[in-house]
Amino acid sequence: MTMARKQAKSPRGRRVMKNGRSEPDKKYIQWFRWMYTSEAFRSLDPFEVRLLLELYCLFHGKNNGYLYLSVREAAKRCNMGKDKAAASFKILQDRGFIRSRADEPVNFVLREARCWILTEHEFAGRSPTKEFMSWRPKFGTTRPKKGTRRTGSDKFSETMSPIKDENIVYFRSAVPD
Repeated sequence: MTMARKQAKSPRGRRVMKNGRSEPDKKYIQWFRWMYTSEAFRSLDPFEVRLLLELYCLFHGKNNGYLYLSVREAAKRCNMGKDKAAASFKILQDRGFIRSRADEPVNFVLREARCWILTEHEFAGRSPTKEFMSWRPKFGTTRPKKGTRRTGSDKFSETMSPIKDENIVYFRSAVPD
């Protein structure tokens, strides 16, 4: 073998090392501590974190705003139902981790994927908004802890207050039925 052959590029475009093997792919996902210690990130359930991770896997540094992921494809990639995937997209939008591109029309008849923007990274020359850092939970909208029961109507969930009864926490509506 000649030296010229070892210095050549492999068919996929990667550089070849001296031993004849191609250089490893150095792609990675970086989440900073300030992101995953934020209140918005801590309020996510594992399905929403998995979907956010999948969107970060699509991002390669320069394609923010061009992350195409449909609800059905997200459900397949994250091993969840399409209703749960749709709800996870909505929660990620409400918390401020992602937003949809407004200038990108979506044809639901053809089942086109929506185009997403990660708010942590810059988009179209604009600095990152990081909307999730200013998100705060509203009273009564957090998920109940394990072992809690809700009684009464759920439409008054903002005005519900916990009442302790031995080992079980009950929620009683502050609005009369």
